[in-house]
Amino acid sequence: MVRYFAAALVAIAIVVGTGYLVRDHLFAATPSRPPAIAVVVTTAVDAAVPERQTSVVVDLDGRVEKRAGTTWLPVAIGDELSPQDSIRTGEDAHAHIKTGAQLVELGDRSEVTVGEISATVSQFLLSEGRVTANTGPTRGHTIRIETRGTVAETDAGTFAVASAGDVAVAAERGNVTVTAQHESIQVHAGEQTIVATGAAPSAPTRIPASLFLKVSAGGRDAIALLHGETEPGAIVSINGVRSLANAKGGFDSNVALTAGDNVIVVSVQDATGRSKQQVIKRNLDRTKPAIKTEVDWK
Repeated sequence: MVRYFAAALVAIAIVVGTGYLVRDHLFAATPSRPPAIAVVVTTAVDAAVPERQTSVVVDLDGRVEKRAGTTWLPVAIGDELSPQDSIRTGEDAHAHIKTGAQLVELGDRSEVTVGEISATVSQFLLSEGRVTANTGPTRGHTIRIETRGTVAETDAGTFAVASAGDVAVAAERGNVTVTAQHESIQVHAGEQTIVATGAAPSAPTRIPASLFLKVSAGGRDAIALLHGETEPGAIVSINGVRSLANAKGGFDSNVALTAGDNVIVVSVQDATGRSKQQVIKRNLDRTKPAIKTEVDWK
């Protein structure tokens, strides 16, 4: 009896021990994992890049053209101009080019080429004619006009440049720096300077209150000898042929006449855009008999 009871206790112990082994195997605690680390990926932001500056034709009147290779094509309002692009105006035409807040106006019979256009400088090369440059209300952006070895620039103001052989620069607002032959001067509002070919800028003088023109015609036979006086640095046009009045406002020209009635149109325009005109009429009569001269050799 005692033997059977002992055997029963051993059997119970085996069953209980087996249960604990099964529990530990099936329900053992899962090892703890380290907490997930949130990884934030950042992208480096490039330094601010200045907005690309473009020049745009915002207004025009008359014949305005843009060079395309060796030809000239009509320009329309809204056309963009890139560096090295050239634009020109015809007789009695004009155009306005805007670069940011800056504005460049081309007078008639004028041609410019776009140069450097950046966040700090707008540069235009004037081949001939007249332009007015306006920086707008803000400072810090230089507008520069180059022509025939002369450079005129400002970062706050309005100035005009006339180029027809010699160069005239007139400041309308603010101060303008004019450089030629490695010499620079300051031209203040209401003043102008004349730059003769191969010379340094002249001392600034006040812009006259009004533009005047006086022309006299002399000569005989088939040549009319013209002498005129106007504002220094004014563009002088004689039957379409342009030149610039000298530093004293004088100009001279020899005009060939044809048989019959001749009309000579003399017009002047100063750097600020004021203009005047005078018409001279001459008649060349080739039907008159030549004057005979007899020499008495006695």
